Amino acid sequence: VAPFAAAAHLANALRDFDADAALGSRNLAQVLGRDRAFALAWLLALGVGVAVGTALLVGGPIHPIGLVLGLAGLVAVAQGARGADALWTGMLVAAVCWTAAWALSSG
Repeated sequence: VAPFAAAAHLANALRDFDADAALGSRNLAQVLGRDRAFALAWLLALGVGVAVGTALLVGGPIHPIGLVLGLAGLVAVAQGARGADALWTGMLVAAVCWTAAWALSSG
């Protein structure tokens, strides 16, 4: 959860990067800089998706709908490479998809 939470913080802060900079904010995105914060957020979110998917596959049979949801979450995060708003939206979609995939696998 922690890596995804860090990615979510960075993705959200990136959407307000210029306004935060003007106010003198020292959030993590400001400290890292726009490009590094974006890369870290994207890589963390994608890494969590790959790790969760791997854990679900190793843990036993996965429901076909869960597989589709897991892949949809990965695609949602991957398309976030287009920019901060796309990453934020993709992470929200991925969180819902991965939660549903997990729920299907544990039932």
